[in-house]
Amino acid sequence: MSYKLPRLKIGRNDLCLCGSGNKFKKCCIGIPFENRKQPLQIEVAKELKLKVKEERKRQDKYTKAYGSFPRPVFCDSPGGKLVAIGSKLFKVQKDESFHKFLLDNLMRLVDPEWFQREVKLKNNKHPLINWFQNNKSNKRYYLQIISVAFDLYVIENNADLQNKIIVKLKNKDQFYGARSELLCASICIRAGLEIIKFYDESLGDSCAEFIVRDPESNFLFDLESKRSHATRNNYGSLINQSLKKIKKNPLVIFIDLNTTRYNAAHITSDDKKITQILKPIKKSQDGKDLYSLVVFLNDPYEDIQNEYLPNSCAILPDHPNFESFPEKTFEKIKKGVSLMRNIPEDFN
Repeated sequence: MSYKLPRLKIGRNDLCLCGSGNKFKKCCIGIPFENRKQPLQIEVAKELKLKVKEERKRQDKYTKAYGSFPRPVFCDSPGGKLVAIGSKLFKVQKDESFHKFLLDNLMRLVDPEWFQREVKLKNNKHPLINWFQNNKSNKRYYLQIISVAFDLYVIENNADLQNKIIVKLKNKDQFYGARSELLCASICIRAGLEIIKFYDESLGDSCAEFIVRDPESNFLFDLESKRSHATRNNYGSLINQSLKKIKKNPLVIFIDLNTTRYNAAHITSDDKKITQILKPIKKSQDGKDLYSLVVFLNDPYEDIQNEYLPNSCAILPDHPNFESFPEKTFEKIKKGVSLMRNIPEDFN
């Protein structure tokens, strides 16, 4: 014998039985009984909403410290930890550090077989191999290799860009130029900007390396990355080389000074030095500034007088040259540059 429990009668102005806290007439009235929300569902929804709010707070804190890209997604699993990067899922040791994960991910990206072939070379080894082999005994090498690994992590969601840069990084002759390009790409993404094109192969070296978009305003600009030779202060010629490129949009130039702390401070703290670099360029262009922005960075990769600059310095003008260059986009670039060497210690 079965017995069906009677349904409770509820008035229009009574609190809804689903537990939402709303009146019945503004909640589940008109919804078939079997389809109405149950109190447990409401509690789950509240808990989920709270977790989403907490995650947003964590992401906002992460963005403020490291830039506008997703923080690592991970969870505990039997015997270890699951880590997601884009659409890829990795299982790591439970106590594995984020830096160890970055180094392992770098190895996966460049291809372990390529790495093993390069390791066997006795002379003229690839810089990346030297950094890998010496990072435990030399802090300078450790900072260099972690910086490369993290910048590749930052651009993970742009697979085409990442693949092209990795190909250039693996080429010994192109490595340092590719490293500067990777740094610029990472700065843009940390700034909340989008790289929509990297190196137009149909135009070769005649075009700027990047076309960058500000998703907030849809403003586009060309970005050219240049790295100075360690023993030559050829900053002016590097800017002139950039100005010869085919430009479809306002031009932004990043110049890596690649020098010692002393020289970098001497250049970037003295407006006269900057003027000495830029004035002849303006004169050669009939008094016109053909670029919107020149950013001087200092991120030396070689052992220059046993110095390495983990927190690289930079100098930006007070405003872009072109009035049409949005102030918000300019501020984003400044933010990205200020964060360029901030690297989290752990997964949190």
